[in-house]
Amino acid sequence: MPRLFSAPSQWTTILQWTLDVPQASQLGEVWVDVWRHPELRGVWSQGLLEQGVDDRQEPDRTTWNWSAKTEIYRGATLGVGSEAVECASWVEPTEVGYRFCFAVPMTPLSAGMPEAKRATLEAWMETFAVLSETHPGTIWRGVQSTLWQHRTEFSLDPRAWTEGTEQTQALRSCLTFSEALCPAMDGLTVDLPSGLQTAQAVFERYGACIYDGQRQHLNPIFEDSSYFGRNFNAFWDCLRCVYPNVLTHLRVNHHGVTQVTPDERVMYLGVLLDLAAELRMKGLGTLEVVFHPSMRDVVEQDLLQLEKQRVWRAFEFWGPDDIA
Repeated sequence: MPRLFSAPSQWTTILQWTLDVPQASQLGEVWVDVWRHPELRGVWSQGLLEQGVDDRQEPDRTTWNWSAKTEIYRGATLGVGSEAVECASWVEPTEVGYRFCFAVPMTPLSAGMPEAKRATLEAWMETFAVLSETHPGTIWRGVQSTLWQHRTEFSLDPRAWTEGTEQTQALRSCLTFSEALCPAMDGLTVDLPSGLQTAQAVFERYGACIYDGQRQHLNPIFEDSSYFGRNFNAFWDCLRCVYPNVLTHLRVNHHGVTQVTPDERVMYLGVLLDLAAELRMKGLGTLEVVFHPSMRDVVEQDLLQLEKQRVWRAFEFWGPDDIA
């Protein structure tokens, strides 16, 4: 069984073809025609795999939702010795429609593929130009050698991402903005004052509120303490341990912007997102996340960044042995 070139380091220089697609209703048809190519031997949806769902079925052409325009699909194509050339497709939003992109990584090919065969690969990529004939209104933009990090997603105007909230929806569904930062009616409350200087101060505040003097003996990690982690991984472990033995409902009041770095703010929201998703899936309890209205712009910007990270996270961290 061939192994795919999945290490992120392999996706530097890529060979890419591009097709301009004016209407969202055409994208499903184009996708199906691309991945029905007889030399494409498999397709995996990155976005769905991140949620633990393996989607190897063709999409429904009439109801497929393209609001998450940046989902990446991967598969295997032309054989190179005992290996296989991996390929990927994705959709980028443009001002007047969409751009359907398909690429293979050239870094591993340059080491193991003769020049003549690389020319054959380029010619094979050009055969997809027929898509512009079978899908009226689409425009073939040709094959080019480019860099993976030059994909449009890395420089999109943030407004182009506003439609895509699927990856962060679990957190958004339990998030509100309110000037009335009152205690939870039923459950425990964590109050985060404005001006906290470090992520560690945030962790400690969680510990002080959840494991106060009456509940320290319930701490499953360090009994008789208010320990709540020294890094974000430990913070996540501590947070998920409180359900359902310590509480079944948690309200987190954010009174103002903390002084942690923007990256740490996004990591913090990522932990809350994972908790919200796990609670929804397992039914262990509920989470209520409340921000003061003065924080709305910062929170929306951080959620936007988190959305982008989660869309690509599965691709960047998919190891070479995950698919044979």
